[in-house]
Amino acid sequence: MAVTSSSVDACTHLKRPSYRSLVNAVLRKHLRQGGHKRLDQNGYAATPHWLLNEFRQSWPDEWQQIATESNQRPPQTLRVNHRQLTRGAYITELCREGIPVSISPLSSSALTLHRPRPVHQIPGFSEGVVSIQDAAAQLVPWFLGPVTGQRVLDACAAPGSKACHLLESEPNMAALWAIDLPERIPLIEQNFRRLGVEAVLLAGDASQPNAWWDGERFDAILVDAPCSGAGVIRRHPDIRLHRRPEDLSASVATQIKLLSALWTLLKPGGRLLYVTCSVLEQENDRVVDSFLTNHVDAQTKKIQSAWGRSTRHGWQLLPGDGGGDGFYFARLERRPDQQQHAITSTGL
Repeated sequence: MAVTSSSVDACTHLKRPSYRSLVNAVLRKHLRQGGHKRLDQNGYAATPHWLLNEFRQSWPDEWQQIATESNQRPPQTLRVNHRQLTRGAYITELCREGIPVSISPLSSSALTLHRPRPVHQIPGFSEGVVSIQDAAAQLVPWFLGPVTGQRVLDACAAPGSKACHLLESEPNMAALWAIDLPERIPLIEQNFRRLGVEAVLLAGDASQPNAWWDGERFDAILVDAPCSGAGVIRRHPDIRLHRRPEDLSASVATQIKLLSALWTLLKPGGRLLYVTCSVLEQENDRVVDSFLTNHVDAQTKKIQSAWGRSTRHGWQLLPGDGGGDGFYFARLERRPDQQQHAITSTGL
């Protein structure tokens, strides 16, 4: 129905208001005859062939599911700020307002609105009670692990959703640093102000730590790396038009560069959570393969959640799993110095 309405409105913008009734009638007849169902069943036809091939290579048994889900309307999912209100209490508030909502199975903070709403119509949004964040993205604190009393770095932090979630989940961190490029800092600042949280905010290139790091190592590092966005096409359908096969090699090079540069900032015994919003093996397990090959002091830690599936090195949620977007998580741990010395001495 949203497509029908937008198409009718487009007639006015194109200075063809007389066509409004015709466009409306044709599209409504298409819906009555089940055309939308046929589109859902064959939605993968809208995906570029090169990207479909990437889906097939990465997920031989699930590629059609990925392509079809990527053509669906994405849900509007909220993250409840537990520092202000419990999820149950917020559901009660929504019920009073007559706003239907469903509990997400992916995260204890997540709720999905039955009908999307502008942010100014979402109760408590302006006051920092809730934020908009996909349910799969809300798994970061779960996979990163406890951070009480620890020093944490969020690299590639904009727009600040994951940093804010960490601060909401554990306000007693020793410190949280968040870094991104200068032009993206205002997005993080805006979210920090709305939620009333604080962190060390840095404008810079995460892959060039010599320009901003103070020399004190971190207990945990979150790297939400730039990627193809192949797991969030339903939210950003223009990816189908703007991404090219050659973009993947550039993304992979950036991902490996980030991991290698930030690894030196991690304490022995610390962990790094590598995250992408991609479903492509080339950007996920293969990047971890390359990293492990070149860093003998790194090892992967098995992680899992109630939804998704295990991969060779991490955990993958495909679009639609538990209602969430497509996300990949891999937890890398740095071996303690003593263990690393033993490995080097024996030539392992």
